[in-house]
Amino acid sequence: MSVPRSIYITLQYLRTDSNGQNKYHWGLYATGDSPPKGILFHASDEGRRPLDLFYERRNVSNPLRSRSMVVVLKIGDVSSASAIDRSVSRVPLMSRSRLPPGEPQWTCRVYVKQALEALNQDRILRLPASVNQLERACLAAADSYLVRKNAQSQQEPGVHNNLAWIGTTSRTTPMELDSVQRYPSLMEVDSTGRYGSSRLYGSQMEVDSTGRYGSSRSYGSQMEVDSTGRYGSSR
Repeated sequence: MSVPRSIYITLQYLRTDSNGQNKYHWGLYATGDSPPKGILFHASDEGRRPLDLFYERRNVSNPLRSRSMVVVLKIGDVSSASAIDRSVSRVPLMSRSRLPPGEPQWTCRVYVKQALEALNQDRILRLPASVNQLERACLAAADSYLVRKNAQSQQEPGVHNNLAWIGTTSRTTPMELDSVQRYPSLMEVDSTGRYGSSRLYGSQMEVDSTGRYGSSRSYGSQMEVDSTGRYGSSR
């Protein structure tokens, strides 16, 4: 019997525009057999002109080691990564005739919203709120946490392993990792999403390739760790 995968919405900082609005790269992340290792599902323009987006499924060792990652927000559990892939890969990315109402162009944010709709319609994921409500809650959580992240350099991303972040009173909590900050490999993400090219943390998602998150851990499919850096089986 397969272990359910936790699925998260991820927001990585890109820049702050002239109106003071923070801009993010959006993605969906599903844990694998050895969390936090998993798979990122997103729209990228890597190697292309800005906003010439394509769907990408990418293996990631540990998204929490990204210096641009701001928040990782759980939205539910799914049966398998392949089920996610079958659903979200069918989103008509870059089709002008299939743009959602009110959206002038395809971006990573628009893609994630449509991917969530697809997962819900395919009964792979039961959304805890409408996609517009989730979008607003994601931005509120990211903006709130970014203030603290900027105040404390090298602070880890804010992680929610439950749905408490959905609501006006929710706040993200830091996920404590070991004190060694290593970024040995780079994970390119799209640099645009209407957000331009100037970034405080860069457009890359640095991930851990050291293999320190191997299959010996049995704490389940969530990315939750204790403050000591131990990954026991009591969770």
